[in-house]
Amino acid sequence: MLFLRIFTRFVDNPGYHKPTIKTVALFPGNLDQASLRQVFERLAAFLRLELAPSPARWRATSRVVIACAIATTLVMTLQIPQGSWLIITILIVSQPDAGASIARALQRSAGTLLGGGFAIGLAITFPQQPWILVPFFALGLGYGIYLSRTSAAPYIPILGSMTMILAIGGVDTNAAEGIDTALWRFLNIGTGNLIGTLCQAFLWPEKPENLLRQHLAQSLRNSRERLDQSLRPASEVLTDPAILAESEERVMNSLATWTTWMQNAEHDQRQFRVHHDMIIELIGDINQVAIATQQISRASSALAVEGVATELPDMGRHAVEAAQDRCSQYAAAIEGRHWHAELDGLMPLADRFRQWMASTQGGGLTSDTNPHDLARASILSAATSAAEGLDAIPGATNFLRKPADQIRQEPFGATSSRPTAADPLFPEEKRFNPQDAIAATKATLAAMIAYIYINAIDWPGGITAVVTAILVSLDNYGAIIQKSALRFAGVVAGGLLALVAILAVIPNIESLPAFLIVTSVVFGIGAWVQAGSSRISYAGLQLSYAAALCLMPTHGPSIDLVPWLDRMLGVSLGIFCIAAVYAFFGEIRARVWSLDNVAETLRVMAQASRIGLRDRDPRSEEVVIQKFRYEIYRRIAFSYRLLSESCYEDWFDSDRAGAARETENLRRVIDRVRGLQRILLSLLWNRLAYQRHSNPALEGREAVEALGRTLPALLESFARQVEQPGERSSDAEKALDEFRRHQEIARDRVGAEALRSGLSADDRLAYERMRAQLGFYEHLETILSLLEKDAWALHVRQDNFSLAAWLRGSEQRRSAPSIRPA
Repeated sequence: MLFLRIFTRFVDNPGYHKPTIKTVALFPGNLDQASLRQVFERLAAFLRLELAPSPARWRATSRVVIACAIATTLVMTLQIPQGSWLIITILIVSQPDAGASIARALQRSAGTLLGGGFAIGLAITFPQQPWILVPFFALGLGYGIYLSRTSAAPYIPILGSMTMILAIGGVDTNAAEGIDTALWRFLNIGTGNLIGTLCQAFLWPEKPENLLRQHLAQSLRNSRERLDQSLRPASEVLTDPAILAESEERVMNSLATWTTWMQNAEHDQRQFRVHHDMIIELIGDINQVAIATQQISRASSALAVEGVATELPDMGRHAVEAAQDRCSQYAAAIEGRHWHAELDGLMPLADRFRQWMASTQGGGLTSDTNPHDLARASILSAATSAAEGLDAIPGATNFLRKPADQIRQEPFGATSSRPTAADPLFPEEKRFNPQDAIAATKATLAAMIAYIYINAIDWPGGITAVVTAILVSLDNYGAIIQKSALRFAGVVAGGLLALVAILAVIPNIESLPAFLIVTSVVFGIGAWVQAGSSRISYAGLQLSYAAALCLMPTHGPSIDLVPWLDRMLGVSLGIFCIAAVYAFFGEIRARVWSLDNVAETLRVMAQASRIGLRDRDPRSEEVVIQKFRYEIYRRIAFSYRLLSESCYEDWFDSDRAGAARETENLRRVIDRVRGLQRILLSLLWNRLAYQRHSNPALEGREAVEALGRTLPALLESFARQVEQPGERSSDAEKALDEFRRHQEIARDRVGAEALRSGLSADDRLAYERMRAQLGFYEHLETILSLLEKDAWALHVRQDNFSLAAWLRGSEQRRSAPSIRPA
C-alpha cells in the first residue's frame, strides 16, 4: 500500500503544478475498491501519456533493437565475456539525436579509459592490500563525483568513477583478475559505443537541427490550441488539472531541451554556429509565446471551472484569431525550413492587442478587485505578450532564409554570444566551491559504506549498490527521490519481464534466431520506455539492463535469476545508504535552490541593465547583450527544472497543501522574472538603438537616463528580497520608490518634449525611441510591483528531512550550490 501511495503521488506530480487528489490510505482497512480503482486509473492515464506512439519513437526503438540484436549475436557467437556491457553501452549512447549520441560515445570512451586505467594501476600496485586499496578508491571516487558537479563534461568523471569500482569489485581481487575484468569491460564498452553510434548515425538518423525545428513548430501549434481556450464557451474549455499540469511542465522544460539541441546541432553544421545568436533569439521568442499562451489557458480554465466564459469583445476575438493564424503560418515555415517574403510583410500583432487594451475601461489591468475581471485582464496581458513574441520571430529566422534574403542584425561589438571568463560584466566564478565538495563527500561516504558492506559479507553481485549510491547522489532532495524511484521501478520491471520470458519461452529455444526474437522484444520494450520524457526514460534504461543481466549471463539462453536478484537488492541497498547519509547530513531542497537561482538571475539582470547608458561605449566588446540573454535563459530554464524536481519532495511531506502553495507561489515568482527578462532585453536593444543618434537635443534624455541608472540597484535589492521570502525588504521598497520618483520626472519631461515643434527627422525618431524606452520602464515597474507582492507572500521551507537540519534549526541556508554545468 505504501508503494501504491508513493506511485500515485508520482503520477499526479508531472511538474510543478500539483493537483488536489484523494490520498490513498496506508492501511488496507482504509483502502476501499473505489480508491484502488482511482489509483489504477491515474496509473493508466500516466502510462498512456508517457508511452504514446509516434513516428520518432518507432524510429528510436528500431535503432536500439537492431543495435542490441547485433551485439547479442556477437556475444553469443564469439563467446565474449561480460556481454551485458555491450547492451548497456548501446542503451546509454542511444540519445534522441545523432549529435548527442556521438558526443556521449566519445565521453563514455574517455571515462572508461580513465577509470579502467586507474583501476588497472591499483590492481597492479596494491594487489590484495585493502588498507591501501580502499582509501585510494574513496579518493578517486570522491574526486570523480566532485568533477562531475563542476566540469563542463560531467559524464566523463562520473563514468570513470563507476568504471573504477566495477573493474575491481572486491578488495581481495588479485591483479590478474582485475586487469582481465577491466580490459574486457573496456573492449565491450568500446564495441558498444561503435555499434550504437553507427546505428544512430545511419539508421533513420534524428538530426538535432530537425528535432529543434520540429519542436519549435509544434510549440507554436500548441500555443495556437491554448489561444483557442479563450474563444470557447465555458463548457468546452479544458479544465482537467492533469492535462494542464502536463502542458505546463512541457513549457517549463522546453527551453533547456531546445538549447541542448541547438548546441548539438552546432557540432554538426557550421550554419548553426554562424546563426547562433538569432537561433537563441528565436528560441526565446517561441518560449515567450508558449509561456504567455499557457497563462491564457490557465486563466480561461479558472473561469470555466466557475462556469464563467471569457466573453472577449469582438476586437479581442479578432486579435486572438489573428494570433492563431500567425502561429500556424510560422510553424509551417519553420518546420518546412522555408521562410518566404510574404511572412515579413504581415502586419504586427502587438498593435492590435494594445488597441484592445486601450479600449478597456480605465485602461488598467491590476486595479480591478473582481476576480473574473482580473482573470480576463490576465488573458489580455498574456495575449499581448504572446503577440510581442510572435512579432519578434521574423527577425530571428536567418537560418531558414536564402543567403540573399537574410537580415543583417548584428549586436554592437558582439563577436560571440557565449559567456566567457574574461567578460567583466559577469560575476567571477570561484575555482573551488565548498558546497560541491561537501556534496561529493556525502556521495562518496554513501558509496563507500555500500562498498565495505558488500565486501564484508562477500557479495560480489552487490556492486550495483555502489553504482546506485553514485548515480542517485544528486544535488537536491527532489532529484535524488526521482532518480531512485525510476531506477528501482526499472529494475523491478525488467526482472519481471525477463522472468516471463524465462518461464514461458527460454526453455523452448534451441537456436540463436529464436533467442534474438525474444531479446529484441524485451529490449524493444525497454527502448520504447527510454524514448519517453525525463519522467520515465531512465526507468526504460534500467529495465533493459536488468533484462540483459537475466537473459545474457552466459553465452546461451539462461534461466538464472540470481543476477537480477543481486541487482534489485543492490539497488535497494544503494538507495538505503544514500537515505541514511542524507537523513543525517541533509541536502538542499530543490525549491530553496530554485529560489537562490532566481536571485542570482536578478543579479545577472542587474549587471546587464548597465548596458546602453551614455557613459558606456555601445560598440565596446564589454557590451554583449547576447551573452547576457544566453546566461539568463539558461538560469531561468534551470529554475523551472528545479521547480519540477521539487514536486518529488512532496512524497514525504506531511503538509501537502502547504507544499502545493509553495510550488504555485514560487512558479509565479519565476514567471515574473521571466517577464522581467523579456522587457529588460527589449529595453537594452532600444538603448543601443538610441545611442546611434549623434546627440539628439531632447530635454527628456537626461531624465530617462537618470531613471535607467536606478535600475541596477533596484534589481539588486529585489535579488536580496527574493533570498528572504516572506519578509518585507526595506531596501527593495526604497529602491522601488526611488525608481517611481524618477519615472514621474521622466514622464513629465518626455510629455513636455511632445509639445515642441521643429524637430528634425532624426530627433523625431530619437524621441519615439525615448518614449518607447519610457514605456519599457513603466512595464518593468508594473512587473516589479507584482514581484514585490509575490516575494513577500512566498514562504519556502528549508530542509526538514535530516537530523542535521533538526539540530541546526530552521535558519536559512545561505549558500546554495552553483548552477549545473551547461
